[in-house]
Amino acid sequence: SWIVNGEVGKVAHDIEKDLTRTFPTNANFEGEEGLASMRRVLLAYSLRNTVVGYCQSMNFLCAILLLHYEEEEHAFWVLAALIEDILPDDYFTPSMLGSRTDNAVFQACLRWK
Repeated sequence: SWIVNGEVGKVAHDIEKDLTRTFPTNANFEGEEGLASMRRVLLAYSLRNTVVGYCQSMNFLCAILLLHYEEEEHAFWVLAALIEDILPDDYFTPSMLGSRTDNAVFQACLRWK
């Protein structure tokens, strides 16, 4: 159960809202087992990095990692490395500026094709 207080409770609530929106037609995330894996990885990361916490769109990155890595722990550490070492510092912020910039660039690339 997700009975927690304060900021962790808000993060858990935000994660919970996004779980069923994440690749809903993918067989790996149609049942509770896949959603529970994503929930654990995202909550664990938000507890590891309280400055970043959880931001919308982390759920998709986490889901892709869970599809690729069999172990939740591997997905967790790759998620941590991506957010903390590879992506720009402002990628996952409340404004989601980094993510929105990537989406705009991706859409422009699709138009060129």
